[in-house]
Amino acid sequence: MGLRVGPRPAQRRFGYGLYAGEVAVVHRSEADPDEQRALPARGTFTPAAFRGQGLQPQQAILRRHGIAVRVVDDPQQRQLFFSDPAGNGVELACARDDNA
Repeated sequence: MGLRVGPRPAQRRFGYGLYAGEVAVVHRSEADPDEQRALPARGTFTPAAFRGQGLQPQQAILRRHGIAVRVVDDPQQRQLFFSDPAGNGVELACARDDNA
């Protein structure tokens, strides 16, 4: 998706700050052991959705890294659905006229 790992505020939990250019757009961190017991067996939230451009190059990158991708086409947009390493759903969507 073109995000890169960047700096994040000091915290006691392991995690990542993900950046689009110079802007921090996603912050993820590990759950504490007591929080992990309360989580479902697979995934910790419903899909995080992102609006993007050029899904075909994004799909190629994901597949090159061995990430299974489900493609959904509808009249207004095209969507890629996949899972992050923790099993959380991710959706990347773009307008039908920007699928290059």
